[in-house]
Amino acid sequence: MLAPVGSLAQARAAVPVLADAGWMFWPEDPGSHYRLWLLRPRPESRTHHLQVMAGEDPHVRALLAFRDVLRADAGLRGEYASLKERLRDEHRGNRNAYTNAKGAFVQRVLRQAGITPPERGLLPE
Repeated sequence: MLAPVGSLAQARAAVPVLADAGWMFWPEDPGSHYRLWLLRPRPESRTHHLQVMAGEDPHVRALLAFRDVLRADAGLRGEYASLKERLRDEHRGNRNAYTNAKGAFVQRVLRQAGITPPERGLLPE
């Protein structure tokens, strides 16, 4: 899930409130310079992700564009689903490797949509 906010710095005050509601905050997130990243219910069994970002951040535009392209193209949705299933099997037990391996697909889709993918480093594997 994506929660665009007016100020990332001010949104940090919501972390304890979100924690009280069952969200776990990842303070060591390599993307912490542009987002607050939270998960539920626990790191070893994540079912929900919440990214809190400043609304004007280029990552917000990229995430929304990627979502919109997938919604509009059933073939591309199927390709992405197949990729995710294959990567799930290849990187079982290494969530960061799985996430990193999806990067090339996401970048290709964004470029085809006319979006320059924002800089996003690899997660530690």
